[in-house]
Amino acid sequence: MSQNISDTIENVICSALEEAAFVFVEVAETPPPFSGQVVEGTVEFQGPKSGSLVFSATAQFGQDLAANFLGVDADDPDAAHGKLDALGEILNIVSGAFLSELFGAESDYKMSCPKLVEMTDEAHETHMDGAQTLVSFVTEEGYRIDAAVIDGI
Repeated sequence: MSQNISDTIENVICSALEEAAFVFVEVAETPPPFSGQVVEGTVEFQGPKSGSLVFSATAQFGQDLAANFLGVDADDPDAAHGKLDALGEILNIVSGAFLSELFGAESDYKMSCPKLVEMTDEAHETHMDGAQTLVSFVTEEGYRIDAAVIDGI
């Protein structure tokens, strides 16, 4: 089932980022290291299986994502302040699509609102040590994105 989860994460992340934010990513077997701040969102889910879906990216990616959503330049102060909100928006899209794909559209499941934090790269790496499934991506601009399932599946 782990390969199925990885494939589902890959498909959902690539589609969601492309369709919702015009961001193109590729799976990275050897992703570039995070350096500096990481923005991370977690959605907990309960259904046929329970666990958490975690979506993490460089803080700069979060700021660029917010700029895309707001229609402003990436260096606009509103983009800097909106990076966690933008990450939460993408995580909502990704989580719903991931759970529907994994459990079936007719399946009964619940998901929490995203819990959003900004952390150091070291704290992020420690948090990902508990992931059953971790898929890393890289954007055209070279930003790293991680998506992981923790607990349950």
